[in-house]
Amino acid sequence: MMNFNNFNFPFPNVQGIIQGNTFSVRLTNEQLSEMLRKSIEMHGNKVKEVKVFPDAFVIVIDLSEIENSVRSKGLPAKIEPKEVKVVIDRKQLIEQFKNVTKLEDKGAKIIDKRDYVEIVGTISNF
Repeated sequence: MMNFNNFNFPFPNVQGIIQGNTFSVRLTNEQLSEMLRKSIEMHGNKVKEVKVFPDAFVIVIDLSEIENSVRSKGLPAKIEPKEVKVVIDRKQLIEQFKNVTKLEDKGAKIIDKRDYVEIVGTISNF
């Protein structure tokens, strides 16, 4: 196993395998769900949980902080429901992942393997 941080690989704390001049990295569903969580929380929303299903990721967003924020300003507010579920189609998520990372433009293949996403490429320059 090799840590790809030394090669400007765009994902922190990812372990990969190098065989000859080919590298392979697996991003587990848990790692993908954590990326989703961080992306949503970067925009100020609190994620209660991310559920992984074979064909989708379900993100549960907690709305209680918004309610508390409005109340702290002296306004009697009640938000119902207290959470919102956002369903993201797995295939569309993988396509967006490809578009954002642009790894395929650099010659890597991104393969959805249901329990993980595998990134395979050729090392041509260290």
